[in-house]
Amino acid sequence: MDFDDRLERRHVLAAMEKIKQEDVPERAQSTKYDVLHPDDGRPFPPKLVLSIAAELATGEPLPRTKFTGGEQTNARLRALGFEVVPKVATSGPVTLDALRPGDVLTNDQLSRLFGVGNAGGMRWSGSQGRLVVIADHTKSLYDDRWEDDVLHYTGMGRVGDQTLTGQNQRLAEQARTGTPVHLFEVFRQNAYVYVGEVRLTGEPRRERQLDDEANERWVYVFPLALVGEAQRPVPDRRDLDRIEGNRRNVLSRASVGELVRRARLGGREQPGTRQTVVAQFERNLAVAELAKRLAEGRCDLCREPAPFSVSRVPYLECHHVVHLAQGGADTIENAVALCPNCHRRMHALDLRSDRERLLARIAARDLVMSEA
Repeated sequence: MDFDDRLERRHVLAAMEKIKQEDVPERAQSTKYDVLHPDDGRPFPPKLVLSIAAELATGEPLPRTKFTGGEQTNARLRALGFEVVPKVATSGPVTLDALRPGDVLTNDQLSRLFGVGNAGGMRWSGSQGRLVVIADHTKSLYDDRWEDDVLHYTGMGRVGDQTLTGQNQRLAEQARTGTPVHLFEVFRQNAYVYVGEVRLTGEPRRERQLDDEANERWVYVFPLALVGEAQRPVPDRRDLDRIEGNRRNVLSRASVGELVRRARLGGREQPGTRQTVVAQFERNLAVAELAKRLAEGRCDLCREPAPFSVSRVPYLECHHVVHLAQGGADTIENAVALCPNCHRRMHALDLRSDRERLLARIAARDLVMSEA
């Protein structure tokens, strides 16, 4: 069938919001595909979304029985700019013995399997004597980071200084107590990828980070090493791109002062890497956003205005004076904002004279940052 021409992107977004508030009705779940919310990647049943959106657009109900799923539905949603993907397969093992690294569970399946609650980054199973640790990359500007096969995991507590109490204490004492710790990673909402068992491989250390209210505080970071058959997941590059895009949107609304704090606290001398199709550096996005903001619309090398704007923002690209691949630090002291032409020049020529000009530009910014 042909969908009404009055059906627009805004109606689909409104349908998604309605489903968020009312949840998915019984028997309306999708079986093969999900349409993803453009902001957070949350999956929705395509036919349900389109049915509600069509009614919002026309004022007339469009029952799901009146049109087919699959390509007919998906093509209309894609034409409106939405991403439709094959549904995340969930194995739903009925016993822990059947759970293998790489299995994907829903939140409900995870909760039932381990006998834990359905919220929180650390979940204790009193009935099984196990701790479930979840690194959810979709929910925070702060990312738990891998260095080789060790995950540096930030403890519980999103506001204010963290303390070694509750689940943080259980994890801190794991090496002594031998408590089994099971790790999951999340790259798309409600898709929990099982990593396997992990163990505390060193003392938890304290770091300075910003909390959810952008206030500086102390957190605990736990080094967790893989045990036995545990394996780091290899996520879909599209999921990583979506996560990065969401974080860029958040940081674009931050003040220069907040970006200074995030860049200083989050910058790392040795950025972590993650395997997708190829290894890529997990860069601190606040460093890149701050470098662009401090450039004030002009290239840090040629000093010409940005060649064009995107969404009314001058287009410049973050560049590390000492390349990350050469051991450069992902910090604001090593980052500048370049026009595309100069960015390619630096990667193609990397002239000493150009590097010196950029280092001088970085030195000139110190005063601005100290006053932020």
